[in-house]
Order: sequence, then C-alpha cells, then structure tokens
Amino acid sequence: QSLVARALREAAMPSCCRGRKQRMYTEWVTFVVCLLTACYVLEDVYDRLQLSDWEATHATQAPVRLRPLKLLPTKARSLPAVAEGEEEPQAGLGDQAASAEAAESSEDTEAHSGEAAAASQQQQPVAGAWQGEAEGRSPELEEQQEAVAPTNGPAAASPSVQLDIDTGSSLEQATYLRDGLKAWLGNVATFQEVEVMQTVIQWCQAASAESIDSALDHLLRSDPSAGWTHCATENEMCECASGKVRYGHHEKSFITKTVKDKVFCTLNQFGKHDMAFGMLKICQCFELMERDAGVDSLRSAYVSLLPNSVDDVGDAPGSGSSSLLDASLSHLVGVGGAAASPSVSVAGGSVPGTAWRRIEAMLETVEKAPVEQLQILSRVYQWLENGGGYAKVGTAVAKASAKAQLASKKPLCKNSKPAEMKRCPFGAVEPCKAACVESLSLPQPDSRPPVPRQQLCASGAYAELLWACGSQSSRVPKKGHKHEEPQRVFEQSNEELCKHSWLGPLMSVYLVCDFLESYLRWTSDDSEWLDEAYVTYVGGDRGSKYEWQATNLVRSIDIFSSRPVVVVVFDEVFVPPADWLGMPNVIVFKMPPSITKGPRMGQVSFNFNKIRAMVGARAVVGVQLDTDQIIAPNMDRLFVATSREIHDYYPWPMMPVHWMSRDAKPGEMYADMNFNSWHGHRSMRWGHAHPSWTFWALPFLADLLYERYAANYKAGKINVWDLPAAKENGLRKVLQESQKVVRQARFDAFMFEDEDMLNVGLWRDLASKEWCKFDLEWALYRDRWDMSEKPFSDSKWYPDGIPMVFISMHNTKQFEVTDWLLSFLARCQRMKPAECKAEGTWPPKHCQDGSSQERELRKTPLRYVDAMCCCIEPRMTKWIYWGKKWFSDSRDVPGKFPKMKKNRTCSLP
Repeated sequence: QSLVARALREAAMPSCCRGRKQRMYTEWVTFVVCLLTACYVLEDVYDRLQLSDWEATHATQAPVRLRPLKLLPTKARSLPAVAEGEEEPQAGLGDQAASAEAAESSEDTEAHSGEAAAASQQQQPVAGAWQGEAEGRSPELEEQQEAVAPTNGPAAASPSVQLDIDTGSSLEQATYLRDGLKAWLGNVATFQEVEVMQTVIQWCQAASAESIDSALDHLLRSDPSAGWTHCATENEMCECASGKVRYGHHEKSFITKTVKDKVFCTLNQFGKHDMAFGMLKICQCFELMERDAGVDSLRSAYVSLLPNSVDDVGDAPGSGSSSLLDASLSHLVGVGGAAASPSVSVAGGSVPGTAWRRIEAMLETVEKAPVEQLQILSRVYQWLENGGGYAKVGTAVAKASAKAQLASKKPLCKNSKPAEMKRCPFGAVEPCKAACVESLSLPQPDSRPPVPRQQLCASGAYAELLWACGSQSSRVPKKGHKHEEPQRVFEQSNEELCKHSWLGPLMSVYLVCDFLESYLRWTSDDSEWLDEAYVTYVGGDRGSKYEWQATNLVRSIDIFSSRPVVVVVFDEVFVPPADWLGMPNVIVFKMPPSITKGPRMGQVSFNFNKIRAMVGARAVVGVQLDTDQIIAPNMDRLFVATSREIHDYYPWPMMPVHWMSRDAKPGEMYADMNFNSWHGHRSMRWGHAHPSWTFWALPFLADLLYERYAANYKAGKINVWDLPAAKENGLRKVLQESQKVVRQARFDAFMFEDEDMLNVGLWRDLASKEWCKFDLEWALYRDRWDMSEKPFSDSKWYPDGIPMVFISMHNTKQFEVTDWLLSFLARCQRMKPAECKAEGTWPPKHCQDGSSQERELRKTPLRYVDAMCCCIEPRMTKWIYWGKKWFSDSRDVPGKFPKMKKNRTCSLP
C-alpha cells in the first residue's frame, strides 16, 4: 500500500483525490493490484495442482487393451512444417476455393494445350481444396518426422499401414469397419460428411483402390490440418505421445508447441495470444496419418453396438451388434436396408427429405462395399472427424474424384466443343449449362412472345427470361387466374422504375436452366407465380463462404419445409453447387448485377439486392432469409401468419424485432449502438432485416429501391405510392386511382444499408406490425432450459422482454458448426429420441461444439442422438419462450403476464 501511495504521489494525483480521498483512492488501487497479483499466482498454482491431480489419477488406470491388427508397411506420411511457437493460419474457405480454382485452371490449360502427357504429369498430381505440396519432403519436414516417429513405438518404423486383408481375421475387420461406418453415418455424421462419403464412393467406382490411396496420401500431405487429432478442450489436460501440440480454433489459427507428453490446454501455455477471442479453443495432438486411419475409432464405434458392452474390445463380432445397429437406424431405414418413406409429414405438405435419402443410399452402399472400399472410407472418415474442415475436405475429394472419372474422357458439349468445366460446380463430370455457352451475359429482352412452357431452355441457353419491363416475352398468368391480381400489383409497383432506362433493366428476372425441373414442379401452365416461397440472394466466387452458408440454408429448407426456396444470383461468377441440383425445392433465378457506383455516393450496398430479390421472386407470400440463416421445424407457420397480417389495408412487410432497440437511454446496455441517422418519429422498435411479405407490400419495396437508386444517381423529386392512404381505403383503391405523392430523393445517412432504410421507411409510413423474435442466435438453441428471464428487454418498447420463437437461426456463418447443429437438430426431429435424463436446467458439456465431451460421445453412435437432443429440449415440442414459460401453440401465449408492465406488441406466427 505504501508503494502504491508513493507511486500515486509521484504521478501528480489530481486535487479531487487528495487528503481523505487520497487514502481511499490508494486503498482501492492497492486492492486492484493485489487482486490481479493473486489471480496470476493462483492461475499458476491451479495449473500445477491440476497437473499433479491428473498424474495421480491416470497413474493407476490400466491401459485399454486392443487386439493388435496385422499391418503391412506402405508409404509414409510427413509431418507439417510448423516452427516452434509459430502461429499457423487456417486457410479460409475463400482461400481454399481460390487455390482450387487456380489448380483447375492449370488442369484445363493442360487438357486443351495439346502438350505431351509427360509434360502434363509435371503439373499438380491431385488438385485439393488448398495449395498442394510437392511430392518430395523438405529437410525440415524430415527432421520433424524423425523427432515424432520414435514416440510411436514399434510401428514407427513403418509409419503408414494398411489392413492385411489376406489374414484369417479379414472378415472380422470388415465387420468392424462396416458396422462402425453404418452406425456413424446413421447417427452421428453431418450432412456434409455424408456428401463427402458419397463422393468417395463415386471415386471408388472410377479408380482402383491403390490409386485412390496414393491420391489420398497426397491430399493429406497437402492439408495442414490432417493428422491433428483432438486431445483437449480449453482448460483441460491434453495428453500427446508425439509431443507436438497445437492450440487454437479451426475458423481462426493455431499455435504449435512441443511438450513432453502432456500439457494444459490454456492460453497461458501457448504464448498468451488469443487468436479466437470469445470462441472456445481446442488442443490437438499430431499423429502420423497412416493408411489404417479411422480403424480404431470405427472399431470402438462397433464395440459400442454390442449388448452390455464389455471392456475387452477384442471380442469377436456377435449377432447382438447387428440387432442394436438395426434398431438405431429403424427411424431412418427399415431393418434389412429397405428404404423408409423419403418424406416427413408437416403442415401444408411433405418435405423433400433429400438429405435422408442420401444417408439411406450410403447405408446400402456400405452394406455391400468390399473391404478395400471400407478401408478408404475409414481414412476419409478419420480426416473428416479430426481435420475440422468438412468444406475443404469435400472440395478436395470432389476434385480428385472428378479427375479420376474424367481420366478416360474429355467433357464435351453437344456441339462437340470442349466444355468450360470451371463454370460448373467443383467435382462435376458432366457439362452444366453454363459450360457450353459462349458468354454468361444474360439475354436481352425482346418483342417476341414467350416460348411455350414445354420449350423453356430447349435452345441450350444458360438462362431463360421470366419477366422484364415492357417485354412481350414476360411470362404472366392467364386471364382470370387467381394470380392475375398479384401480377397487376407487381407491374404497377415497378412502373416508376421501368420508366428509366438506367433502372428498368435491373428488375429483369431470369431462370437458371439447370433448375428448370424444379421450376416446372412449383409453377403451373396457367401461372408461373409461386404461392409461397422462401427467398434469399447471393453472389461470390465458386467455393466462397457465401456459397457454403447458402448450402446450409437450402439444406435446412429441404429438411424442415414443404415450400420452395428461390435463390437469386446477382453476379456472373457464382456457381450453384452440385448439391443443390438434387434438391427438388431449390429454384435459382438471376437478376442483372447492380450498378454500384454513382456520382453522389461511393457505393450502393450489395445488400439492397435483398429487396430486388423479394420483388423479382414473384411470390404471393414470401419469407426472406439471409445466407447466414437456417430454418428449424415450424418455420412454415410464418407463411399463414404473414397472409393474416399483411393485406390490402396493411401493405407493408413485417420484420422480427431486433435484439437491440437501438434507441437505448444513456447508460443502458447497447446505448453505444444507437441509430442516430434518423430523427423523426419511431412507430415501433428497430427491426431485423429478415422480412416476410405478401404481394400487397410490393409497392413499398419497389418505392424504397427507387428512392435509394435515385438518391445515388439522379437526386431530385420522385413519385411514390401514397401507402398511408391504404389504411383507410385499401391498397387496391390507391392503385386504381393512381394515388401518388412526391418524395425528395437525396442521399442521407440512413441509406447506407438495407436494414436502416427498411426501418426508416416503415417509420415514415407509421407502420406498426413486427414479429416477435424468430431469427435467434444459433447458440440459444443448445442452452436447454437455461434462459434469460427478460430476453432482449428495453426500457421503452419491451420492458418485460420479447417472446423468443424457435423456428429459425441467424448468424450461422461458421459452416462446420452450422452443419453440425443442423444435422443433430434434424435427427432429433426425425428420430424422436428417448426422454432426456440429464439433471438440472443447464446444458451438459457435450452441447458445446468442439468440446472433449462431444468428441468422445461421437465414438458411441447409439448414445449420440439421445444425448445431443438433451441440449435443445424442450424446443422440439415447445417452441415459444416468454415470461419464464414454454409454449407449444402461439394461441396459448398471453399478451401480458401478471406483474408485467405492458402488453407485448409483437405478433406470433
């Protein structure tokens, strides 16, 4: 304390803190200094105590005895070159795609250059989803491998191995692999992992096992994450025989360190640089990636299938494992492999269930696969489960598989010209429509009548016009059809935009012809409007993060919805993934790229294409979703609710309440995030830009676009619809009488983003309807019963909190985490697991993605679904939370609970 007092005196303490206040100030500073010192010391003591406790516990444990497998030596696999203490960046999806694109370009150049085969062999042998390494190993890699190899015991002399299928135990080993893979595929594997396994099977059908093993050797050497296996979650002990440990997060980076044999997985032990702030870090141990990789894990999975599972995992396979395995898959397939119903009944129809059919197909394939294929699948299984990048692994395998399938043939278009396969999805072996056209530019509208519906895309075109300003080629409903009124409202909404040559073309809508079959399925000869549809928008390079985000979104709709999803593309480089082509409810449209630069402002945000997509989708009722969202069960209820709320006398879209009010009082939480770019009256709380709408809201949306573009390019007075008049007379009359008002279009601070302008536009019209919070952060789904008493509350609009509606998730930007969450959420809905036996209200530790407990649980497939479904209870049956109570029907939710300050004003679907 005396040292602190002296330091403060020397620091020229301000006059307010002299005398008695000086003593108090000194005492408080001393307290803080002592507290920080104590924390630092206690952290070190805690680490030491934990280490000694761990040693004492594990010293008495008998090692698990595994029956040794007979192994044959094969090619070795090298250790990745990472210097001691160096931060090892993880290639982002965009970087991986760029590397793959470059690799594919070099392959295309080879194929068309006419050079000798020997010259082409000097190129990259297999193009992965990241930058490949040379076949030879560097001296640094050799040194690191020599440092690791001795710690692996006798097998170190031949660090890469394969099963000896000629031994008498080959049948037994095949059973381990077969049943272990089936249990994993049916109960644990994510949808992306299943897709990768399907690609491996296609690869096996096109190439020999030895050539695939050699290609996998190269791919694994090229992947900086291959060979690293989970050993601990943050603040746990990591045991690592090789001594090579890395600490970090798959989405960010890792720091590598050499230890003796164990280390605490803490930031303090790895340089104190937090490379993934706020995210759960993990520790991984490097193990040589041998050709029998995955065998031990699948063997453990098989053992977990045995009735009254025993410790001696060397017991021979018994009939009990098959009966338990069949029982675990009975919700997915019939016993004996007969496919179950491909769809699940939901309100309004049945979902396509494409993901389930793929799992069923894989189970049947694995049941019949020879042991050589099972070995290859086990290698890829280990790579997926420990590599931490399903997307990059899938891209690498898809490209390698395509290369093998195209080895004996060159993809040609119908005119015998070479196909531009880089315009097709990764792994494509047949030319897509885009590969066989001279240009990806959209065809210009003309005065010809629309082609008959049966002849759509018959000319081999990449895209077919659906609607354009004033075009005779536009496809409109037949006279007298119920969609005639939506079409009329649509055209009147666009009339001001269509008057301008620089704006009208932006509203043209085209069908991507690869999705013609889905389009014909969801539209009719009498009208090509969609009654109900989800709508999203996207752009970006092939393999970009936006493509992967959108893939999770469309998969969730395939699993949980009976409605179509319209994906609107706004550039000339985005390539719809091959995965989408097999989903019967995915339709892809294109609209011209937006003009982004103008004289009065640097750029119009790409996100305003969201509003263009909503207008251009021609959906009678629509729900807009961003690519970083996925839906959950019960989301389809929003269509009926939207039809109820948005009509002739309320012609505005509805957005869910945002988790921030953005007008908090000084000192309140999130006051620093207040929206200060609008000083007019606010008719409701700030909304999140995930709107739903009916065709009655199209005039509002089109006027908002008109105002935004005019402000950027031709500021001045514009004519917009007098929508407030619709509250009394109805929008139908407003349109019939052409009631318009003049608005001054000039750039303002609220025009930077679509969400800002949507909120201000609704406030200006005194709109008053908004949804309760249904676009929830994905982490809230795994919090079990542990919920806030007053979620998202504020002092003005919702002092008692906002009802949370668990029908969709937002901020699903991490592809692998979202894929994992979506996969077990879908199984919980489909398999109807047993009642959760976990105690308390908090989620168990295995509910945390990447946790040691979850990683361990994955090795016991029969327990996995039941355990994971505990994390999300009671959301599968009771999907609304408010006032510390859960509800299964929105009609049961009161407007106000006793002792609450005011009624809720948000609507429930």
